[in-house]
Amino acid sequence: MKTTVMAIFLCAFAFSAHALDFNETLRIQSNLVALDLLDLDDLDGRMGPITRAACEKFAQRYGTDGSCQDALSFMMSENRKLVAKVTDEALLEAIRKEVTYGFFDPSSAQFRDVHAPAWDIGDASMYICGEVNGKNRYGAYVGFRTFSTLAQKVGDSWEFPFSFAMDDDDDYFEFYECATYAWNSNVRFPRLME
Repeated sequence: MKTTVMAIFLCAFAFSAHALDFNETLRIQSNLVALDLLDLDDLDGRMGPITRAACEKFAQRYGTDGSCQDALSFMMSENRKLVAKVTDEALLEAIRKEVTYGFFDPSSAQFRDVHAPAWDIGDASMYICGEVNGKNRYGAYVGFRTFSTLAQKVGDSWEFPFSFAMDDDDDYFEFYECATYAWNSNVRFPRLME
């Protein structure tokens, strides 16, 4: 009896590390596909032996510990080094107007961490990410949600050819997209960073 209880405890302890959810797995798989470490046919959001093998190849290439969690953490950490804060006031105002369209109380929206890949800052076209928090009908803030879009400068104004993508309660895809986009793009299409 004691042996069985101890074995169950050890198994539970061994698997207590955070398991990647569907969105995290899909994001790491998307990046592994972009890096030619995983076939597009294997992009399914499920953590299986093929994805784990691709994460091990990633570890050999980038010096991580071999787990898919560590690969995702590495990508997110490296991504932060490649983005810059958006400071263009006209762009920030255009983002505020577009993102809060349909909000119950747009004037109370809070924004933070609005950024783009550093090599895009100042260009006429930028992939923008950020977080927004808005109020519900009870006047309470609902919590920050990640958004992303492509911004293009046309004359003196900014336009958004695609609608803003935003996370909701069940989907955090934009968070992971924004958390790895610059790193992934830089690896796939190397740029000279000053």
